[in-house]
Amino acid sequence: MSNRTRYIVTLVKLAVAAAVSVVLFVIVISAMKSPVTNETNSYTAEFTDVSGLGAHGDIRTKGVRIGKVESVELIRDGGRSLAEVHFTMEKPYQLTSDTILAVKYQNLTGVRYIDAEFPENPGDAVDRLPADKTRASFDITALFNGLQPVLATLSPDDINPFTPNAIP
Repeated sequence: MSNRTRYIVTLVKLAVAAAVSVVLFVIVISAMKSPVTNETNSYTAEFTDVSGLGAHGDIRTKGVRIGKVESVELIRDGGRSLAEVHFTMEKPYQLTSDTILAVKYQNLTGVRYIDAEFPENPGDAVDRLPADKTRASFDITALFNGLQPVLATLSPDDINPFTPNAIP
């Protein structure tokens, strides 16, 4: 095979690899931003912490996507800061005064979503949910800070006998 033929074959392989990469990238982006296709209603909820939640995040109930986060804004209410989340939910679902919204982990990379818990006795329909009806995102730093006194009292002499017994 001549040098020119090898060069053309290499270019064709490179072009095919680039085309496949672009197609996979488009598929991943469309999956991340997959819109809700049914008719929706718009709502607002206040949270004390929405770390990791952003626009286009999912609204889910029992693991099923029922809506999308449209925007997250920081507001001042009295002397405290709150996150105001604007979102949509499909029409069969309705935000009520007894609905509980919680920010949860969607995957191991830290992407979060809002989980909607609808009680059997739903209460009155509302367009806005106050912060006392929402649950903030889980802060692992608070967990580790809570363990700090325990870890500070441990010494290597305490841990060394434990290690051989913990490993089977």
